[in-house]
Amino acid sequence: ANPGSSSPPGEDLMQAADDRYAWNRQLVEPLTVQPGVSGRWFMPIIQGFVQIREFHGQTGAGRGAPLLMLLIARRSRMRAGTRYNARGLDDEGETGNWVETEQLVKIRRSAATAGASPGWISLVQVRGSAPVFWEQSSAMQGISVTRGPQLGHLALEKHHRWIEAEYGGVFYVSLLSKSPAKRETEGILSEALSGQLQMIGGLQWKHLDFHASVTGDEHSFDIQLDKLAQRLSDYANSVGYLDATQEAPEAEQQPPQRQQQGVIRTSCLDCLDRTNLLQQQLAWRWLAGYLGA
Repeated sequence: ANPGSSSPPGEDLMQAADDRYAWNRQLVEPLTVQPGVSGRWFMPIIQGFVQIREFHGQTGAGRGAPLLMLLIARRSRMRAGTRYNARGLDDEGETGNWVETEQLVKIRRSAATAGASPGWISLVQVRGSAPVFWEQSSAMQGISVTRGPQLGHLALEKHHRWIEAEYGGVFYVSLLSKSPAKRETEGILSEALSGQLQMIGGLQWKHLDFHASVTGDEHSFDIQLDKLAQRLSDYANSVGYLDATQEAPEAEQQPPQRQQQGVIRTSCLDCLDRTNLLQQQLAWRWLAGYLGA
């Protein structure tokens, strides 16, 4: 969708919304089937995060704001639930805590953006619980893998095929720890995930032990995090990003110059802190590379 466009008057937004992310779908449907009730009266609701921010140029107050940045993260309503009750994979190929995150950047038509054409660019990343049948009753307990690779294969294949249909190619990244101290938790899950992913021929994936690679030392944290993200640079470069910039103002409604051809799917234990950091760094590397920073 064009981030700068508005919906046509009278459009049924509930009908147009992506069913996976419309959290009020089941509340609205009993009403829209009533005579005389239109779906145009309702607005789809997401569970997620949206932030818009202007970034001003470094060449003086008179040059305007060269960048408008828009971050949208939306969580799937499929396999929804609290932390310890909705983890891993289900028989429909859905995973807990599935979130699609899109970083959109509008490059302003300004002298401050010399070398970059005006318009929108965007990068999409996804996250989701490790696609294995697993449980953990509390943080103090070990992890139980409830189905082996053979029994979990069909559900993983559904999950994988859906991502391919939605985004194109997919590269799985696991940030789980293999530390001896976490042998009964993340170690078990990491082994199960490795066995499960190998059941699908040609599937691309990489294990990056985040805690072993990024120590948290304030003087080296950024450097270590960037080195970790750099290990995914070949795939990140191959899938690309959406580039809807145009050199000529009159060409704003033309098709994008390029489309993103795949997606990186990241997971750690709960797809929170470690996943946030890696996705942020991947987005930063992409934008800095585009702008030549």
